[in-house]
Amino acid sequence: MTWILDVVRCPQRGCGGRLTGRGATVQCTSCQTLYPVLAGVPIVVPAPAHWMSAHRDAVLATLVEHDVLQREPYREAGQRERHQYLLTEKGHDLFAALVVLMQWGDRWEAGPQGGPVVVRHRECGQPLHVELRCAHKHRVFEVEETESGPRPGLTHQSNS
Repeated sequence: MTWILDVVRCPQRGCGGRLTGRGATVQCTSCQTLYPVLAGVPIVVPAPAHWMSAHRDAVLATLVEHDVLQREPYREAGQRERHQYLLTEKGHDLFAALVVLMQWGDRWEAGPQGGPVVVRHRECGQPLHVELRCAHKHRVFEVEETESGPRPGLTHQSNS
């Protein structure tokens, strides 16, 4: 099985270096840029088109293998069969997390010009933002407003 770092390269302009590391972050061996990792996938800005054309199939195959995308054939009139990649249920669940990570990167890493991609609401054209709400629909603004504990009904299981 190909690990995602075998096919993903640093997207910083003119870099294209290899990404190394495991765990919560990976780092470019050339420019030293750090990228967060979500579910084993480094969250990086899409690479330039010339890079993607060379590595696109391997990246898409990895996302299909991990059930984030599904590959569907289609054919336009008079054209050869092609494939489109659609989000699976797992991919849809990942969408909000990706938007949050993009917004974090835009705020802390992109500089004053902002990030290269803006995700907008199709109906009104306004940029998206992600917010946290509890089951009673209260907005949560700060980590200090939260607490963590075991899930109700969860029993302790030993490894022995």
